[in-house]
Amino acid sequence: MAKIDGRVTDKVLSLWKSKGKTTVLKTTGLSMMPTIEPGDEVVLRHIEGDEIRRGDLVTFKVGPEIVTHRIIKRIETDGKVSLLQKGDSGPRSFPLPAECVVGKVIEIRLKSGRDAIPMTGLLARSFAQLVALLELLFAGPIRSLSDALNKRKQAGKPKGLASFCYRNALRLRSRTIRPLLKAMRLLCRRRIKRENL
Repeated sequence: MAKIDGRVTDKVLSLWKSKGKTTVLKTTGLSMMPTIEPGDEVVLRHIEGDEIRRGDLVTFKVGPEIVTHRIIKRIETDGKVSLLQKGDSGPRSFPLPAECVVGKVIEIRLKSGRDAIPMTGLLARSFAQLVALLELLFAGPIRSLSDALNKRKQAGKPKGLASFCYRNALRLRSRTIRPLLKAMRLLCRRRIKRENL
C-alpha cells in the first residue's frame, strides 16, 4: 500500500474531522507508482465518501494505517457506500467502506520540491478516469485468474494455462496503464512555490 508516514496520524485524524480543510502529507510505499512516488507529498482536502468519484485518489484510514489509492468504482448496497480501490502498481482491488475516507488528493507535490501535479485540472481528471476504467476492465479477469491459480495450488495441481494467462494479463495491464500514468505525471506538472498549508 502507498502508506503515509506514520508520524502524521494525529494531523490526518484532525483533517478527517474538518471538512474542507487541507493538509500536506509525505508518502512512503510503492503501491501508487508511478503516479505517486515515495517521498512525494500529497495535498489532501477532506470530503465525504459520497462526494468521491471514479478515478479520484483517496486517502483512507485502514486499521492503524493511512493509505492512498485510486477509486475504480463506487458500490452502493442497502444505502451504504463502499469504494472499490487499488494501488496503481498492485494487481488486486478491494472495497473499503466510505467511512474510512480521510480525504481526497487534490495535488501531488513531487519530491524534487519544484513541481506539482494538480489533480483537479481537466487533463489530470481525464487521465484519472481513463486509468480507473481500464483498471475496472482488467480487475475481473485478473481476480478470476488469481483465484484459479490459488485453487490449483491448494489442490496440488500444476499451474498450467492459468499461470500463463495470469502473467500475460498483468503484463498487458502494465503495458496499457503504466504509460498513461507516466504521461499524466509528465504532462500535468507545473512549477510551484512551496508554502505551508
